[in-house]
Amino acid sequence: MRFLAFVPLLLLGAGCGVGDDGPPTTPEPRVCQAHFTVAGQFALGMPSPDKVNNDTGDPPGDGKPDINGCWPVGTWTFSVTQTDNDCTPAPTPLSEYKFTVGFVDDPVEPGYTYTLATPNPATTKSRLGVSSGGGGLCVGSVELFSEDGKQTWNLQPALDVFNTSGPLTGQAEYAEWNESQTYP
Repeated sequence: MRFLAFVPLLLLGAGCGVGDDGPPTTPEPRVCQAHFTVAGQFALGMPSPDKVNNDTGDPPGDGKPDINGCWPVGTWTFSVTQTDNDCTPAPTPLSEYKFTVGFVDDPVEPGYTYTLATPNPATTKSRLGVSSGGGGLCVGSVELFSEDGKQTWNLQPALDVFNTSGPLTGQAEYAEWNESQTYP
Protein backbone atom coordinates (compact mmCIF):
# COMPACT_ATOMS: atom_id res chain seq x y z
CA MET A 1 0.00 0.00 0.00
CA ARG A 2 2.81 2.42 0.78
CA PHE A 3 4.09 2.02 -2.78
CA LEU A 4 0.70 2.94 -4.31
CA ALA A 5 0.45 6.10 -2.18
CA PHE A 6 3.93 7.15 -3.32
CA VAL A 7 3.18 6.87 -7.10
CA PRO A 8 0.66 9.80 -7.25
CA LEU A 9 3.19 12.05 -5.49
CA LEU A 10 5.81 11.23 -8.13
CA LEU A 11 3.37 11.99 -10.93
CA LEU A 12 2.42 15.34 -9.39
CA GLY A 13 6.06 16.32 -8.99
CA ALA A 14 6.92 15.39 -12.60
CA GLY A 15 4.98 18.36 -14.03
CA CYS A 16 6.75 21.06 -12.02
CA GLY A 17 9.11 23.36 -13.86
CA VAL A 18 7.78 22.50 -17.32
CA GLY A 19 6.54 25.36 -19.46
CA ASP A 20 7.42 28.36 -21.55
CA ASP A 21 10.50 30.26 -20.46
CA GLY A 22 9.27 33.39 -22.24
CA PRO A 23 10.26 34.97 -25.52
CA PRO A 24 13.74 34.36 -26.94
CA THR A 25 16.32 36.87 -25.79
CA THR A 26 18.10 37.08 -29.16
CA PRO A 27 16.41 38.43 -32.29
CA GLU A 28 15.73 36.20 -35.29
CA PRO A 29 18.75 36.67 -37.59
CA ARG A 30 16.62 36.40 -40.77
CA VAL A 31 14.50 39.48 -41.48
CA CYS A 32 12.44 38.00 -44.33
CA GLN A 33 12.50 35.37 -47.06
CA ALA A 34 10.98 34.41 -50.40
CA HIS A 35 10.83 31.02 -52.13
CA PHE A 36 11.01 30.18 -55.82
CA THR A 37 10.84 27.26 -58.22
CA VAL A 38 13.60 26.76 -60.78
CA ALA A 39 13.15 25.95 -64.48
CA GLY A 40 15.78 25.85 -67.21
CA GLN A 41 18.01 23.88 -69.51
CA PHE A 42 21.34 22.08 -69.35
CA ALA A 43 23.73 21.88 -72.32
CA LEU A 44 26.22 19.01 -72.04
CA GLY A 45 29.79 20.27 -72.35
CA MET A 46 31.49 16.94 -72.99
CA PRO A 47 30.70 13.30 -72.36
CA SER A 48 32.15 11.53 -69.33
CA PRO A 49 35.66 10.22 -70.14
CA ASP A 50 36.30 6.56 -70.97
CA LYS A 51 39.98 5.97 -70.23
CA VAL A 52 39.82 2.85 -68.05
CA ASN A 53 38.02 -0.45 -67.85
CA ASN A 54 35.41 0.11 -65.14
CA ASP A 55 35.78 -3.45 -63.81
CA THR A 56 39.58 -3.40 -63.46
CA GLY A 57 40.38 0.33 -63.24
CA ASP A 58 43.13 -0.17 -65.82
CA PRO A 59 43.45 1.33 -69.32
CA PRO A 60 42.21 1.11 -72.01
CA GLY A 61 38.60 2.26 -71.86
CA ASP A 62 35.78 -0.26 -72.07
CA GLY A 63 33.19 1.78 -73.96
CA LYS A 64 31.42 2.80 -70.73
CA PRO A 65 31.71 6.22 -69.07
CA ASP A 66 34.25 6.28 -66.24
CA ILE A 67 31.98 8.51 -64.17
CA ASN A 68 28.45 7.26 -63.59
CA GLY A 69 25.64 9.21 -61.99
CA CYS A 70 26.08 12.95 -61.60
CA TRP A 71 28.01 14.36 -64.58
CA PRO A 72 27.54 18.16 -64.31
CA VAL A 73 29.92 19.24 -67.09
CA GLY A 74 28.22 21.81 -69.28
CA THR A 75 26.18 25.00 -69.10
CA TRP A 76 23.35 25.41 -66.60
CA THR A 77 20.85 28.12 -67.63
CA PHE A 78 17.72 28.75 -65.57
CA SER A 79 15.20 31.23 -64.25
CA VAL A 80 13.15 31.36 -61.04
CA THR A 81 9.45 31.89 -60.34
CA GLN A 82 8.30 33.17 -56.94
CA THR A 83 6.02 30.89 -54.90
CA ASP A 84 5.83 32.90 -51.65
CA ASN A 85 7.31 36.02 -50.10
CA ASP A 86 7.26 37.97 -46.84
CA CYS A 87 9.82 40.64 -47.84
CA THR A 88 8.91 44.28 -48.44
CA PRO A 89 9.72 45.19 -51.11
CA ALA A 90 9.59 41.82 -52.84
CA PRO A 91 12.93 40.61 -54.22
CA THR A 92 13.51 41.00 -57.93
CA PRO A 93 15.21 37.97 -59.48
CA LEU A 94 17.22 38.20 -62.68
CA SER A 95 15.58 37.01 -65.87
CA GLU A 96 18.32 34.37 -66.19
CA TYR A 97 21.06 32.72 -64.13
CA LYS A 98 23.89 30.84 -65.81
CA PHE A 99 27.02 28.96 -64.80
CA THR A 100 29.32 26.46 -66.45
CA VAL A 101 31.06 23.40 -65.10
CA GLY A 102 34.31 22.19 -66.64
CA PHE A 103 36.14 18.92 -66.12
CA VAL A 104 39.76 18.94 -64.90
CA ASP A 105 41.29 15.80 -66.40
CA ASP A 106 43.99 15.14 -63.81
CA PRO A 107 45.32 11.56 -63.61
CA VAL A 108 45.77 11.78 -59.83
CA GLU A 109 42.77 13.80 -58.74
CA PRO A 110 40.26 14.73 -61.44
CA GLY A 111 37.82 17.47 -60.52
CA TYR A 112 35.60 20.28 -61.74
CA THR A 113 35.81 24.02 -62.28
CA TYR A 114 32.81 26.30 -61.77
CA THR A 115 32.36 29.60 -63.60
CA LEU A 116 29.52 32.03 -62.98
CA ALA A 117 28.29 33.73 -66.18
CA THR A 118 25.10 35.51 -65.02
CA PRO A 119 25.00 37.57 -62.87
CA ASN A 120 28.28 39.27 -63.69
CA PRO A 121 31.00 37.48 -61.69
CA ALA A 122 33.12 40.64 -61.57
CA THR A 123 30.46 42.43 -59.51
CA THR A 124 28.87 39.53 -57.61
CA LYS A 125 30.04 37.69 -54.53
CA SER A 126 29.23 34.03 -55.10
CA ARG A 127 29.90 30.42 -54.21
CA LEU A 128 29.25 27.65 -56.76
CA GLY A 129 29.20 23.88 -56.71
CA VAL A 130 27.35 20.75 -57.80
CA SER A 131 26.72 17.67 -55.73
CA SER A 132 25.20 14.30 -56.40
CA GLY A 133 21.67 14.10 -55.07
CA GLY A 134 21.59 10.32 -55.57
CA GLY A 135 19.79 8.28 -58.18
CA GLY A 136 21.45 10.15 -61.05
CA LEU A 137 20.45 13.60 -59.82
CA CYS A 138 22.91 16.53 -59.95
CA VAL A 139 22.02 19.46 -57.69
CA GLY A 140 23.65 22.81 -58.38
CA SER A 141 24.41 25.27 -55.62
CA VAL A 142 24.59 28.92 -56.60
CA GLU A 143 24.91 31.22 -53.60
CA LEU A 144 24.84 34.95 -54.30
CA PHE A 145 25.57 37.69 -51.74
CA SER A 146 24.94 41.43 -51.71
CA GLU A 147 27.96 43.67 -51.14
CA ASP A 148 27.20 43.92 -47.39
CA GLY A 149 26.27 40.21 -47.15
CA LYS A 150 22.79 40.96 -45.75
CA GLN A 151 20.88 39.81 -48.85
CA THR A 152 21.40 36.26 -50.11
CA TRP A 153 20.14 34.06 -52.92
CA ASN A 154 20.44 30.28 -52.59
CA LEU A 155 19.64 28.77 -56.00
CA GLN A 156 19.48 24.98 -56.37
CA PRO A 157 18.86 23.84 -59.94
CA ALA A 158 18.54 20.07 -60.30
CA LEU A 159 19.44 17.91 -63.32
CA ASP A 160 18.30 14.36 -63.94
CA VAL A 161 21.44 13.00 -65.63
CA PHE A 162 19.41 10.35 -67.45
CA ASN A 163 17.95 13.27 -69.45
CA THR A 164 21.05 15.39 -70.03
CA SER A 165 19.24 17.86 -72.27
CA GLY A 166 17.23 18.96 -69.27
CA PRO A 167 14.93 20.34 -68.24
CA LEU A 168 16.36 21.72 -65.03
CA THR A 169 14.03 21.87 -62.05
CA GLY A 170 14.71 22.81 -58.44
CA GLN A 171 14.13 25.41 -55.81
CA ALA A 172 15.55 28.72 -54.65
CA GLU A 173 15.39 31.02 -51.65
CA TYR A 174 16.03 34.72 -51.17
CA ALA A 175 16.63 36.06 -47.64
CA GLU A 176 17.47 39.31 -45.90
CA TRP A 177 19.49 39.20 -42.68
CA ASN A 178 20.22 41.43 -39.69
CA GLU A 179 23.92 40.66 -40.00
CA SER A 180 26.27 39.89 -42.84
CA GLN A 181 26.36 36.25 -43.87
CA THR A 182 29.62 34.47 -44.65
CA TYR A 183 30.78 34.92 -48.20
CA PRO A 184 34.08 34.44 -50.01
